[in-house]
Amino acid sequence: MSSNEKIVNAIFNEILEDNFIRYKNILNKEPDEGVDIYAKARKVLSLLSDEDKEVVFDFFRITITDTASIILGTIDGSHFPAGIDNDFKLIYGDEEVKGELQDIFIEKAEGKGIYN
Repeated sequence: MSSNEKIVNAIFNEILEDNFIRYKNILNKEPDEGVDIYAKARKVLSLLSDEDKEVVFDFFRITITDTASIILGTIDGSHFPAGIDNDFKLIYGDEEVKGELQDIFIEKAEGKGIYN
């Protein structure tokens, strides 16, 4: 496995396997009288059918995926946000990592059906 793949797999698993599942579990709990953002979101989601909740969660997956893709593409030099005019240099261990992070990430997301 290349360093690029290792980095993408770690990031993908962290944000779309671990964190997303944790958020989904928190938001699927019974609503309570809390006033934090999670309590407010649980209250709103409790008004939806299970099918509609899944649509919202699918949208969250796409949002997370697109955000990570933009960041990885910026590091790769394949995406150019306004004001970012120079190249990045990312070193993992002794190896420069460059050029495929966004592609590997999107391919992994597509393989998981996130864009369907």
